[in-house]
Amino acid sequence: MKNLTFTFLLSLFSQALLFAEDSIPKEITAIGKFEINTSTVSILDELQNSLKTQVKKCSSSSDYFMYQQSKENYILQLAKDTVNEYNSPSGAQHCDLVKIYAIQGYSVANIELKNLELTFMNDTLIKFKCDGTTEFIEAVHLKYGKGKLRQTEKEVTCEVGRLGTEVKLKETAIFETWRNVNINATSTISVYYNRKCEKNYLSYFILSSLKASKEMDKCEESKKLEIKKRKEEQKKKSLNGF
Repeated sequence: MKNLTFTFLLSLFSQALLFAEDSIPKEITAIGKFEINTSTVSILDELQNSLKTQVKKCSSSSDYFMYQQSKENYILQLAKDTVNEYNSPSGAQHCDLVKIYAIQGYSVANIELKNLELTFMNDTLIKFKCDGTTEFIEAVHLKYGKGKLRQTEKEVTCEVGRLGTEVKLKETAIFETWRNVNINATSTISVYYNRKCEKNYLSYFILSSLKASKEMDKCEESKKLEIKKRKEEQKKKSLNGF
């Protein structure tokens, strides 16, 4: 994430070391008006009025990228490209029960929610995702306290210089979790490297229904299997007379 600094990452990790393991994080079930298992797709009417834009369907990864780079407000319903699936925007689902909307930004209590993504199943909000900006994470900490923290490390190999000399570097990810019986909230901050050993940062926050997420995954797998079988049948028909 562009505005995430390595200093902030180290600061958060330092706080993790000081956080008591036996502390119980507060439950998070909503961010502003976005309440898991309660808010419905009708909330988009309010968002359209507030952002002065209309929902548009997007089934192209390149179109989605162009929207993300623009400075204009947008609300996109992410959909699979039925002709070229690999051209579909990231996050789009096959499951007919699921609708995913991407929003460039929306303000809640003067906190900007950047790259907001709302997932609905049967028209009910089951997942909320946004960038884990410094301002946003600080607001979560102030209202809910710090969550349980966990760190992972992974060694990766990348190439530097014109000769492509291989070097090994360590990637780090920090997960902060607030969880109740059915709703999970996780803030993720990670440092990773591309093939040229260039350092990158990623930070995002996800609030989701555990039960509904499992149902969504089952629906997605079932739909993908159905599509696969249909394609196989079409291939068999094309071989008539072979």
